[in-house]
Amino acid sequence: MIYFSGIILATIVLFIPGLHGQCVDCAQTWKTDCRPKETGFYCMRGAELTSEVLTYSEYATSTRDPGNMYAHCVPYPYHLEYVPSWCCFWSKVIGCQIAVHPRLLRQLSPQSHCDHCRDKCKCGDNKATVAVQPWHWNYLISLTVLLTVFNCI
Repeated sequence: MIYFSGIILATIVLFIPGLHGQCVDCAQTWKTDCRPKETGFYCMRGAELTSEVLTYSEYATSTRDPGNMYAHCVPYPYHLEYVPSWCCFWSKVIGCQIAVHPRLLRQLSPQSHCDHCRDKCKCGDNKATVAVQPWHWNYLISLTVLLTVFNCI
């Protein structure tokens, strides 16, 4: 009977949408490579965020807390316990991520959440920009060919 209740509990945990997926990779949403030079965060009021500094040996042997649903989008040295709405995090390792309360994650698209972080994540040139789309490349190549044909370059 213990095995059956364990299987039921595991099934419930895996299929409740609020227990995983609270993080959105904004660089992927913006289709750009965002690698900030510094680590930082910006949270809406009410977030429970702590900072823990580890020695090199502690950091090298530490692992993420598997019970923390925000662990994969919060960079070292921060630890996010609760977020009532959203928090932006950025670092060289994780890029630009946003941690969103599960209720809000289901209400809006990832793009709308990442719009909160666009000015806060410092992606190289201090802001996240949208990558050049493929049709832009066709336009630029055609323009270059025309200018070369008419000896304007």
